[in-house]
Amino acid sequence: MATLSAYLVSGFLAGWIGSYFRRDGRVKPYHAVLLGAFVEIIHMSFVFFFSHPLALAQEMIELIAVPLIVINALGSWVFAMIFENVLDEEEKTRAFQIRSSFLIADKTLPYFRQGLNEQSSREAAKIIQEFSEADAVSITDQTHIIAHVGAGEDHHFSNDNQLITRMTEQVLQKGERVIASSPQEINCDDPHCPLHSAIALPLFVREDTVGSLILYFSKVDRLSSVDEELAEGLSKLISTQLELGEIERQANL
Repeated sequence: MATLSAYLVSGFLAGWIGSYFRRDGRVKPYHAVLLGAFVEIIHMSFVFFFSHPLALAQEMIELIAVPLIVINALGSWVFAMIFENVLDEEEKTRAFQIRSSFLIADKTLPYFRQGLNEQSSREAAKIIQEFSEADAVSITDQTHIIAHVGAGEDHHFSNDNQLITRMTEQVLQKGERVIASSPQEINCDDPHCPLHSAIALPLFVREDTVGSLILYFSKVDRLSSVDEELAEGLSKLISTQLELGEIERQANL
Protein backbone atom coordinates (compact mmCIF):
# COMPACT_ATOMS: atom_id res chain seq x y z
CA MET A 1 0.00 0.00 0.00
CA ALA A 2 2.87 2.37 0.81
CA THR A 3 4.47 1.70 -2.57
CA LEU A 4 1.19 2.28 -4.45
CA SER A 5 0.53 5.54 -2.58
CA ALA A 6 4.11 6.67 -3.20
CA TYR A 7 3.88 6.12 -6.94
CA LEU A 8 0.51 7.87 -7.18
CA VAL A 9 1.74 10.93 -5.28
CA SER A 10 5.14 11.03 -7.03
CA GLY A 11 3.51 10.61 -10.43
CA PHE A 12 1.19 13.55 -9.77
CA LEU A 13 4.04 15.73 -8.50
CA ALA A 14 6.36 14.72 -11.38
CA GLY A 15 3.66 15.65 -13.90
CA TRP A 16 3.09 19.01 -12.23
CA ILE A 17 6.82 19.79 -12.07
CA GLY A 18 7.27 18.62 -15.66
CA SER A 19 4.53 20.98 -16.85
CA TYR A 20 6.37 23.80 -15.07
CA PHE A 21 9.60 22.97 -16.93
CA ARG A 22 7.75 22.76 -20.26
CA ARG A 23 6.64 26.38 -19.99
CA ASP A 24 10.09 27.42 -21.21
CA GLY A 25 10.27 24.74 -23.90
CA ARG A 26 11.23 21.07 -23.77
CA VAL A 27 11.95 19.12 -20.62
CA LYS A 28 15.74 18.85 -20.66
CA PRO A 29 17.56 15.58 -19.87
CA TYR A 30 18.92 16.98 -16.61
CA HIS A 31 15.33 17.84 -15.61
CA ALA A 32 14.44 14.18 -16.19
CA VAL A 33 17.36 13.10 -13.97
CA LEU A 34 16.13 15.32 -11.14
CA LEU A 35 12.55 14.13 -11.57
CA GLY A 36 13.63 10.48 -11.66
CA ALA A 37 15.61 10.86 -8.44
CA PHE A 38 12.80 12.89 -6.84
CA VAL A 39 10.21 10.18 -7.56
CA GLU A 40 12.37 7.50 -5.97
CA ILE A 41 13.10 9.66 -2.91
CA ILE A 42 9.34 10.08 -2.37
CA HIS A 43 8.93 6.33 -2.73
CA MET A 44 11.58 5.66 -0.09
CA SER A 45 10.01 8.27 2.21
CA PHE A 46 6.62 6.57 2.03
CA VAL A 47 8.18 3.19 2.70
CA PHE A 48 9.98 4.58 5.74
CA PHE A 49 7.00 6.38 7.31
CA PHE A 50 4.21 3.91 6.53
CA SER A 51 5.93 0.51 6.87
CA HIS A 52 6.10 -1.51 10.05
CA PRO A 53 8.21 -2.47 11.86
CA LEU A 54 10.19 0.75 11.46
CA ALA A 55 13.56 -0.89 12.05
CA LEU A 56 13.00 -3.33 9.18
CA ALA A 57 11.91 -0.53 6.88
CA GLN A 58 14.99 1.51 7.77
CA GLU A 59 17.26 -1.47 7.10
CA MET A 60 15.65 -2.08 3.71
CA ILE A 61 15.93 1.59 2.72
CA GLU A 62 19.60 1.70 3.65
CA LEU A 63 20.14 -1.33 1.43
CA ILE A 64 18.19 -0.32 -1.70
CA ALA A 65 17.68 3.46 -1.61
CA VAL A 66 20.90 4.59 -3.30
CA PRO A 67 20.86 1.97 -6.11
CA LEU A 68 17.17 2.64 -6.85
CA ILE A 69 17.61 6.43 -6.91
CA VAL A 70 20.66 6.19 -9.19
CA ILE A 71 19.07 3.66 -11.56
CA ASN A 72 15.78 5.57 -11.74
CA ALA A 73 17.62 8.82 -12.46
CA LEU A 74 19.78 7.20 -15.15
CA GLY A 75 16.75 5.53 -16.72
CA SER A 76 14.92 8.85 -16.87
CA TRP A 77 17.98 10.46 -18.46
CA VAL A 78 18.24 7.75 -21.13
CA PHE A 79 14.52 8.03 -21.95
CA ALA A 80 14.75 11.85 -22.14
CA MET A 81 17.79 11.63 -24.45
CA ILE A 82 15.98 9.24 -26.77
CA PHE A 83 12.91 11.48 -26.82
CA GLU A 84 15.03 14.58 -27.50
CA ASN A 85 16.87 12.83 -30.35
CA VAL A 86 13.52 11.93 -31.93
CA LEU A 87 12.34 15.54 -31.69
CA ASP A 88 15.64 16.77 -33.15
CA GLU A 89 15.30 14.40 -36.10
CA GLU A 90 11.75 15.60 -36.72
CA GLU A 91 12.94 19.20 -36.73
CA LYS A 92 15.77 18.36 -39.13
CA THR A 93 13.32 16.57 -41.42
CA ARG A 94 10.96 19.56 -41.43
CA ALA A 95 13.85 21.93 -42.10
CA PHE A 96 15.04 19.74 -44.99
CA GLN A 97 11.53 19.58 -46.39
CA ILE A 98 11.07 23.36 -46.22
CA ARG A 99 14.50 23.95 -47.76
CA SER A 100 13.80 21.47 -50.56
CA SER A 101 10.43 23.09 -51.27
CA PHE A 102 11.94 26.57 -51.53
CA LEU A 103 14.80 25.36 -53.73
CA ILE A 104 12.43 23.55 -56.07
CA ALA A 105 10.06 26.52 -56.19
CA ASP A 106 12.89 28.91 -56.98
CA LYS A 107 14.49 26.76 -59.68
CA THR A 108 11.27 25.65 -61.39
CA LEU A 109 9.64 29.10 -61.49
CA PRO A 110 11.06 30.09 -64.91
CA TYR A 111 9.80 26.82 -66.43
CA PHE A 112 6.29 26.54 -65.04
CA ARG A 113 5.54 30.17 -65.84
CA GLN A 114 5.86 29.10 -69.48
CA GLY A 115 2.88 26.79 -68.97
CA LEU A 116 2.59 23.01 -69.24
CA ASN A 117 4.61 22.19 -72.33
CA GLU A 118 6.97 19.28 -72.94
CA GLN A 119 10.28 21.14 -72.82
CA SER A 120 9.66 23.27 -69.72
CA SER A 121 7.96 20.42 -67.85
CA ARG A 122 10.88 18.07 -68.47
CA GLU A 123 13.38 20.58 -67.08
CA ALA A 124 11.15 21.16 -64.06
CA ALA A 125 10.75 17.40 -63.49
CA LYS A 126 14.55 17.02 -63.46
CA ILE A 127 14.81 19.66 -60.74
CA ILE A 128 12.05 18.08 -58.64
CA GLN A 129 13.70 14.67 -58.81
CA GLU A 130 17.09 16.14 -57.92
CA PHE A 131 15.86 17.84 -54.75
CA SER A 132 13.36 15.20 -53.63
CA GLU A 133 13.88 11.52 -52.85
CA ALA A 134 11.56 10.31 -55.61
CA ASP A 135 12.90 7.69 -58.02
CA ALA A 136 10.91 9.22 -60.87
CA VAL A 137 8.79 12.29 -61.51
CA SER A 138 5.99 12.66 -64.06
CA ILE A 139 4.08 15.73 -65.16
CA THR A 140 0.92 15.47 -67.25
CA ASP A 141 -1.57 17.74 -68.90
CA GLN A 142 -5.22 16.71 -69.05
CA THR A 143 -4.68 13.81 -71.45
CA HIS A 144 -0.99 12.95 -71.88
CA ILE A 145 2.27 12.50 -70.00
CA ILE A 146 4.34 15.47 -71.11
CA ALA A 147 7.43 14.72 -68.99
CA HIS A 148 8.81 11.71 -67.13
CA VAL A 149 12.26 11.72 -65.55
CA GLY A 150 13.94 8.85 -63.71
CA ALA A 151 13.15 5.14 -63.40
CA GLY A 152 10.73 3.75 -65.96
CA GLU A 153 11.42 6.53 -68.44
CA ASP A 154 11.78 4.01 -71.25
CA HIS A 155 8.09 3.07 -71.16
CA HIS A 156 6.33 5.79 -69.11
CA PHE A 157 7.30 8.38 -71.71
CA SER A 158 7.94 7.51 -75.33
CA ASN A 159 6.64 8.54 -78.71
CA ASP A 160 4.36 5.50 -78.83
CA ASN A 161 3.00 5.68 -75.28
CA GLN A 162 2.24 9.03 -73.74
CA LEU A 163 -1.30 8.45 -72.53
CA ILE A 164 -1.96 8.97 -68.82
CA THR A 165 -2.51 5.98 -66.55
CA ARG A 166 -5.78 5.15 -64.80
CA MET A 167 -4.31 6.42 -61.52
CA THR A 168 -3.70 9.81 -63.13
CA GLU A 169 -7.18 9.79 -64.63
CA GLN A 170 -8.63 9.57 -61.12
CA VAL A 171 -6.58 12.59 -60.04
CA LEU A 172 -7.72 14.68 -63.01
CA GLN A 173 -11.36 13.67 -62.68
CA LYS A 174 -11.68 14.15 -58.91
CA GLY A 175 -9.17 16.96 -58.44
CA GLU A 176 -7.79 15.12 -55.41
CA ARG A 177 -4.56 13.32 -54.60
CA VAL A 178 -4.25 9.58 -55.14
CA ILE A 179 -1.72 7.36 -53.38
CA ALA A 180 -0.65 4.07 -54.94
CA SER A 181 0.93 1.58 -52.55
CA SER A 182 1.58 -1.21 -55.05
CA PRO A 183 2.39 -1.70 -58.76
CA GLN A 184 -1.20 -2.85 -59.30
CA GLU A 185 -2.52 0.49 -58.08
CA ILE A 186 -0.08 2.35 -60.34
CA ASN A 187 -1.46 0.16 -63.12
CA CYS A 188 1.49 0.41 -65.48
CA ASP A 189 1.20 -1.72 -68.64
CA ASP A 190 4.85 -2.84 -68.46
CA PRO A 191 5.17 -6.02 -66.31
CA HIS A 192 8.82 -5.15 -65.56
CA CYS A 193 8.15 -1.59 -64.41
CA PRO A 194 10.52 -0.70 -61.52
CA LEU A 195 8.04 1.72 -59.94
CA HIS A 196 6.10 0.22 -57.02
CA SER A 197 4.46 3.15 -55.22
CA ALA A 198 3.47 6.70 -56.06
CA ILE A 199 1.61 9.83 -55.06
CA ALA A 200 -0.25 11.79 -57.71
CA LEU A 201 -1.64 15.29 -57.17
CA PRO A 202 -3.67 17.66 -59.34
CA LEU A 203 -2.34 20.93 -60.73
CA PHE A 204 -4.78 23.83 -60.83
CA VAL A 205 -5.06 27.11 -62.65
CA ARG A 206 -7.67 29.03 -60.71
CA GLU A 207 -10.14 26.22 -59.95
CA ASP A 208 -9.61 24.18 -63.12
CA THR A 209 -7.53 20.98 -63.08
CA VAL A 210 -5.00 21.41 -65.88
CA GLY A 211 -2.61 18.54 -65.15
CA SER A 212 -0.99 16.42 -62.49
CA LEU A 213 2.29 15.86 -60.69
CA ILE A 214 3.30 12.27 -59.86
CA LEU A 215 6.19 11.23 -57.62
CA TYR A 216 7.16 7.57 -58.06
CA PHE A 217 9.18 5.30 -55.76
CA SER A 218 10.85 1.96 -56.47
CA LYS A 219 9.78 0.30 -53.19
CA VAL A 220 6.29 -0.58 -52.05
CA ASP A 221 6.57 0.99 -48.58
CA ARG A 222 8.95 3.78 -49.57
CA LEU A 223 6.37 6.59 -49.53
CA SER A 224 6.54 8.34 -46.15
CA SER A 225 4.48 11.11 -44.56
CA VAL A 226 7.36 13.50 -45.29
CA ASP A 227 7.18 12.63 -49.00
CA GLU A 228 3.41 13.15 -48.94
CA GLU A 229 3.74 16.59 -47.34
CA LEU A 230 6.50 17.56 -49.78
CA ALA A 231 4.39 16.45 -52.75
CA GLU A 232 1.37 18.38 -51.44
CA GLY A 233 3.47 21.51 -51.04
CA LEU A 234 4.98 21.12 -54.51
CA SER A 235 1.60 20.73 -56.19
CA LYS A 236 0.38 23.96 -54.56
CA LEU A 237 3.58 25.83 -55.50
CA ILE A 238 3.44 24.60 -59.09
CA SER A 239 -0.24 25.50 -59.36
CA THR A 240 0.58 29.01 -58.16
CA GLN A 241 3.41 29.30 -60.68
CA LEU A 242 1.16 28.10 -63.52
CA GLU A 243 -1.49 30.62 -62.52
CA LEU A 244 1.07 33.43 -62.42
CA GLY A 245 2.23 32.45 -65.89
CA GLU A 246 -1.37 32.49 -67.14
CA ILE A 247 -1.92 35.95 -65.64
CA GLU A 248 1.25 37.25 -67.35
CA ARG A 249 0.15 35.85 -70.73
CA GLN A 250 -3.26 37.48 -70.37
CA ALA A 251 -1.65 40.78 -69.36
CA ASN A 252 0.61 40.67 -72.42
CA LEU A 253 -2.41 40.05 -74.64
